[in-house]
Amino acid sequence: MIVLDVIYARGTPDMAAPILAAVEKGSPVVFAEALRQPADGDGSARRLRSFPFRTWRAEPAGLINIDVDADGVHRSYTLLRAGERDAEPALALAAYLALRGMDWESEVRKPRPGVIEWKEDGAGAVCEIAEPAQAARLLNFRGPWITGAGFFHLSLRTLRELHAAAANGQPLAGKVVFIGNTATGIADLGSTSFGPNQPHVLLHATALNDLLQNAALRRTGRAGDALALLAVPLLLAAAGWCRGKRWLLLLWAAGIAGILALGLALIFRCGWVPATATTAALWTAAVIVELGRRHTLELAERQRIRSTMGLYFSPRVLDDVLENPGRLEPRQVEITALMTDLRNSTPLAEMLGADGMLALLNRVFAVETRAVFAEEGSLENPVGDQFLAYWGAPEPQPDAADRALRAACALIEGMRQLEATFEPRVRELFGYGVALHAGSALMGNIGSEQFFHYGLVGDLINATARVESLTKHYGVLLILTREAHAKLSAPPPARVLDRVIVKGRSTALELLEVPHPCSPVGFPEMAAHYAEAFALYQRGAFAEAATRFGVLAAADRPSALLAERCRAFAASPPADWTGIYRLDAK
Repeated sequence: MIVLDVIYARGTPDMAAPILAAVEKGSPVVFAEALRQPADGDGSARRLRSFPFRTWRAEPAGLINIDVDADGVHRSYTLLRAGERDAEPALALAAYLALRGMDWESEVRKPRPGVIEWKEDGAGAVCEIAEPAQAARLLNFRGPWITGAGFFHLSLRTLRELHAAAANGQPLAGKVVFIGNTATGIADLGSTSFGPNQPHVLLHATALNDLLQNAALRRTGRAGDALALLAVPLLLAAAGWCRGKRWLLLLWAAGIAGILALGLALIFRCGWVPATATTAALWTAAVIVELGRRHTLELAERQRIRSTMGLYFSPRVLDDVLENPGRLEPRQVEITALMTDLRNSTPLAEMLGADGMLALLNRVFAVETRAVFAEEGSLENPVGDQFLAYWGAPEPQPDAADRALRAACALIEGMRQLEATFEPRVRELFGYGVALHAGSALMGNIGSEQFFHYGLVGDLINATARVESLTKHYGVLLILTREAHAKLSAPPPARVLDRVIVKGRSTALELLEVPHPCSPVGFPEMAAHYAEAFALYQRGAFAEAATRFGVLAAADRPSALLAERCRAFAASPPADWTGIYRLDAK
């Protein structure tokens, strides 16, 4: 049988004569007809027949009008189309009926609008097809046109060669042949699921094959789509067992593979087309939302941990701990350390009690912490009433000494304001000292793999503690070592208080005092006179030095201390004097 998917709109009777002659002799041919709407949209549809120049209608015939999806792709085919007065068969249905030897007008019944039925092989076969808007069947394409999958695609030249080679002259006996225009420039082409530029004759041939094989595809409908979409919450519930993002991504990939596998199985085995793309997209969106939820929770948890740990670590140390958790190997760092310690802490604790002393310490630590954090310093955990801060670690700070000195001055100013709020009996006992020292120390996690403390160790810390204790000995608030003073970018005026070897050390420390918020008004002049007396003391002129220090002793505690020492040395000069005094007490 031949299905002629051609409208001879530009043809002539002479061109069509061989075909018409064959039809008159009884050749099985199904003709194409089309309904064309007027260009202005008014009036009835105009019918185009296979041979527009003939007045009679060729039988059998079917409409070649084909609907297209919203995206311009042909995926479905309507077997029963709305004609001028009643429903008419599409070309594929007309070809099927002709192949079965049935006449549309006499053997096909129309029990109600949109439904046709006929008897086939003695059995009643009812085909219920709704109006065109609801009747589209999904075409079960066998492959793209260019590959020839599922159909034989023959050009006229190939057809002649087959005819010449056939022994009986009928190489296509038992076949259904669709004839359409596929030549460049006059092709009747459109897009299908397999790609663009697919001949429309392929749609009619596929629809006929679906009828013969009962292989048309069907959508699963709302109920089937609902069941498919219900799989998404089930898969998402399984995601609760995936603790890591990696396992969740693997579950997503498995879910996508399962959805695609099920979709393909339904298509190839049952002819049902589920909402595979929608389900896969929804599953992907659900996984993305779950990943976003987990990421948000992780960020919130990290922020909570960071906020909690921030109560126990200074900001710069916290960054280093979070970046290098569990690192036990210490590393050498160059720092400037600041240490303070309260005076008379034992009598204060007896006077205030445990709660009162704790409240006092918290107020003191608040002042010290504000001063240090304002200069981006780091803190060690307080030990009793001792407070240790440092600059230059865990990350280097070129201006560490400058920051430390500014923090020390801010601390002294804050302590002065805090002291003004104390009751007289507390103010009478309250006191403290501040020391600055610079050098190398070891930094890292100190302890075992089960428990450790992140901090500093080394002789530098011990030396800073010794210098801080000397603030009480010399009666000053702030002492810098020469090492810390030398690292200042713009050193302020300073006086050398003393050169000493503290208990437990073999090397000397040069102790300096610089102006601070609580320094006396005449500090520069006093420092100059002190320097003159200290030079005499260094040369061993103890008697003269004692006199010079004595002039300053009434208003300056270090001068009084040095005057007393010089008088003792004048009475009993030390052997091998080098200008360095050894302190036996801490």
